[in-house]
Order: sequence, then C-alpha cells, then structure tokens
Amino acid sequence: MRFLLPFVIGLTPIVSALSINKPGANSTYAAGSTITVNWTTVDTDPTEISLYLWNFVSWPPSYVPLAQNVPTADQSYSVQIPCDTNPEWGYQISAINGTNVYIIHAQGDRFTVSDAVNGTNCADPIIPPPASTCGPTNAVSTVYVTTTPTP
Repeated sequence: MRFLLPFVIGLTPIVSALSINKPGANSTYAAGSTITVNWTTVDTDPTEISLYLWNFVSWPPSYVPLAQNVPTADQSYSVQIPCDTNPEWGYQISAINGTNVYIIHAQGDRFTVSDAVNGTNCADPIIPPPASTCGPTNAVSTVYVTTTPTP
C-alpha cells in the first residue's frame, strides 16, 4: 500500500485538462437565451476550441456549433442557445477541436433547455464558417488537348 500512494499522486497531473464547470448540472436555460460558459485549463490544452451544444440523450442525437476559434486562455465565453432548440433535458456544452466533433476536449454537465420566453423575438446569431486554407476559388485555367490518330 505504501508503494501505491506515490504512484497515484504522480498520476494526478496527467488526468488534469480542460474542464467545463459552467453551465452547472441540472440548471435550466430558455431557448434563445445567452449563457456564459466557464472552464479551467492547463498548459497542455489547445490554444483554441469550438463550443457546441450537444445532446446525445435524445433521439436523434444532435450537436450545434455555438462559437468557433475561442481562445482557451479566456476561460469564459458567452453563447446563445439556438431559438429552435427542442425543450428537454440532456444538453451539454462540448469543447471540441475546430469543427471535428470526433475530438472532444471537454464536456460540461447535463442541463435543461426550456421553451423560448413568450413574447420575445428570438433571433439566432450567424456563425461564420472557418477561414479556408485553400487557394482562391475564382481561379480559372484553360487546358488544351491535342490528339493524334494512330494507324
């Protein structure tokens, strides 16, 4: 037993990483409302994350981008829950790598989204797509092909 304690203490820094701590477990937010997402980081975390509204409790599963290219060092960012979000429990905020939803850096606790507040005009923000790393899209080229018949 004495030999296990230093081993377990030595592993503690390995399991620490980006951690979403707000919104909190079982909280409720109206569709269309703005919430603040808070997280903690360590020096090995990525410099930027994307925040997604995630629900894999209900069928069909869903994930919706809320913000992209958020500096991890900020440790806080305000996002709007989309107006057309189904009112139900099971939503989470996920911090992912860019637009690759298969690389999840952290997921927050599950919370409820309720109906949009009555009498309010709900408008979703427009999230611009990430900048392309490809060349110009208006490039034009002409290709000439010469064929020679073979006997």
